[in-house]
Amino acid sequence: MRLGVFGILFFLLCLSLAGGQEPPKVIRPADAAKKVNEEVTLQMEVKSAVLRAKDCFLNSEKDFKDAENVTIFIDKEALAKFNGARIEDPAAYFKGKTVQVKGTVTLYRDRPEMKATGPDAIKVVAMQAQPPGSSFKVLKKYELGGEGSWDYLTIDADARRLYITRGSHVMVMDVDNGKIVGDIPKTMGVHGVVLAPKLKRGFTSNGGDSTVTIFDMTTLKETARVKVGDSPDAILYDPATDRVFTFNAKSKDATAIAGDTGAVVGTVKLGGRPEAGVSDEKGMVYVNVQDKHEVVAFDAKELVVKSRWSVAPGELPTGLGIDLAKRRLFVSCRNDKMVVLGADTGKILGSLPIGKGTDACVFDANANLAFSSNKDGTLTVVEAPATGPYRVLANVLTQVGAKTMALDAKTQNIYLATAQFGEAKAGQKAALVPGTFTILVVGK
Repeated sequence: MRLGVFGILFFLLCLSLAGGQEPPKVIRPADAAKKVNEEVTLQMEVKSAVLRAKDCFLNSEKDFKDAENVTIFIDKEALAKFNGARIEDPAAYFKGKTVQVKGTVTLYRDRPEMKATGPDAIKVVAMQAQPPGSSFKVLKKYELGGEGSWDYLTIDADARRLYITRGSHVMVMDVDNGKIVGDIPKTMGVHGVVLAPKLKRGFTSNGGDSTVTIFDMTTLKETARVKVGDSPDAILYDPATDRVFTFNAKSKDATAIAGDTGAVVGTVKLGGRPEAGVSDEKGMVYVNVQDKHEVVAFDAKELVVKSRWSVAPGELPTGLGIDLAKRRLFVSCRNDKMVVLGADTGKILGSLPIGKGTDACVFDANANLAFSSNKDGTLTVVEAPATGPYRVLANVLTQVGAKTMALDAKTQNIYLATAQFGEAKAGQKAALVPGTFTILVVGK
C-alpha cells in the first residue's frame, strides 16, 4: 500500500502524539519519595494494615513509623465504596497481598502516601501464599441476572445441571453452556438442594416457612412438601439409609425424612446451631455446630449422637468436606482456618490458613485437593495427600462475595456464585445490584 508523502507525515505525527501520552509508571515503595505530585501506579506488598472507624491505612512496612514506609490511605467516603463492594474490612482483606494503586503521590508528615478512592483504584496482583506455577484460574463467567440472594450450590454431574438457590426459587443451569434450563418456584427462603438419583427425587430446604420441597429430578415439578424443624439451612442426603436430613438453625436440631415416602421419621438434637453436613455413605452423618465450635457425628439410622469433637484451633466451623476413602473431614472455619480431622477419632490432623469469610468446603478425591470458597474473593486450594503433609497450594482470585460453591466431579471444575453490590448504608449490608448475579467457573 502506498501512503504518499503526506500520508507518511500524518502517520508519524500520530505516533508522536501517541508517544506523548505515556501510561502512569509502575513504581516500588523505595521510589515513591522521588515521585511526589506525580501520577503513578504504586506496587507494594501490604505488610501491616489498620482499620479505624472512619478510615483505613495499608502500609508497605510492618512498622508504619519506619522511614521507608509508604501508606495507602482510604478515607471515610472511600470506605463506604469498599463496603458496597462487600469488602467491609480492607485492612484484613489486603494485608499480606501485593497490590497496585493508581493516583498521585503526596507527603504526609514527610512520608509518601497515596489515596485509594475506592475498590476500582486498587487491585490485588499477587497472593502471598500462591506459589509460582499455580494453574487454577477463572475459566468462565455466566452472567445470569435475576432476582434474589443465594446460598448453597448443587451439581448433578450426570445430568449436567447446576441447582442455584435464589431466595424464593431455585434456578437450574446447564453447567456446560450456562443456559437456564428450568426453575423450581415457591421455595421460600431456600438455602440448599440435595439429590437422590436412586429415588429420582430432589429436596430443597426452605428456611422461610420451615419446609422441604420434594421434586421430580427429570421434570423439576414439585411432588410433595414436608414440614420440618425451625429454619432449615443446610440439607443432606444419606445414601446408606435413603434419608434426607435438614439442619435447622433456630431449633438447633436435624430433621430426618424418609427419602422414598417423604415422611418425617425423627429428630436429632444437636445442642447448637448447625451448618453444613456430610455423610460417610456408611450410616454416619457429620455436621458442623457453629456456635459450639464442634463437629457432631450421629448415627443416620438410630438418630443418636455418637461423638462431639472440637475443631480448635478453628472457630465457627462453616464449610465441611469429606474424604470417603481416607476417612478425613475438612472443616473451613470463620477464623480463617481449615482444620482436618479424622472421621473416626476426631483427631486433629492439620490446620491451614484460608481466605476470609468462608462459607463452603469441598474435597476432590480425584486430585486429593480441598477447597474453601471465601467471601473476600479467593478460593483457597489445599493439597491433601493421603499421608500428608498438608499445604496451601494456591489462593485463586475469584470475585468478592463468591463464598459458596459446588464441585463438578466429571470436569473437576469449581462453580461459584456472586454478584456486584452497591454502597452500604449506615448499619446495613450492601445491597445487591440488580441484574449482576454471576456464576464463576474455576479450573485449570
